[in-house]
Amino acid sequence: MPLTDEAMLRVAGVTGGRAGAWHLELGRVLAGAVLVDLARGGRIAVHAGRVSVLAPAPGAGPVGDAVQGEALDRLARGRRPLTVAACVERLAPSTFPAVERSLVDRGELVWLRGPLGGRGRLLPRDGHRGDPALRPALRELLRAARPAWEPAPDGPGGADPAGAWPAADPVAVVSRAVASCVAVLHSRVMCGF
Repeated sequence: MPLTDEAMLRVAGVTGGRAGAWHLELGRVLAGAVLVDLARGGRIAVHAGRVSVLAPAPGAGPVGDAVQGEALDRLARGRRPLTVAACVERLAPSTFPAVERSLVDRGELVWLRGPLGGRGRLLPRDGHRGDPALRPALRELLRAARPAWEPAPDGPGGADPAGAWPAADPVAVVSRAVASCVAVLHSRVMCGF
């Protein structure tokens, strides 16, 4: 399962199905998660704080995930490599609704109707455990936006088994960009400009 899906399912669960109330912050987390997914899939390179779209490897097919494919297309249309933060901001508005729609269509997120028959809340289906291999990256991205969203550490004594991320690792670079984008967002909202 892509990191974008894991992040959305985690936040939907933690917020009691009200992830949409956090769409600005969550959009930036999901945009960061799609960048990490694309970097791990060899479709983009994150180097020195910039994102470059890579030519597909010989024999590589299309990106298997629709959200990643749309994000890759948007990044490839750029004229020059962008900073990671600029990529997060460019992808954030479209990533949240695309991930939500994808998870609803697959039955991973289900509507819990409101008492008056309204739209209600959007919750993860029963039994979703999450991918343990994605948990360290998920923790890092969610901590960047809102520490209350991050899952508990798996390791003994509350430590992550993966330890600290190297500074040049895409997860670390993207997480710093997400934190920066969320801080700017909060500043704009609070200051009104």
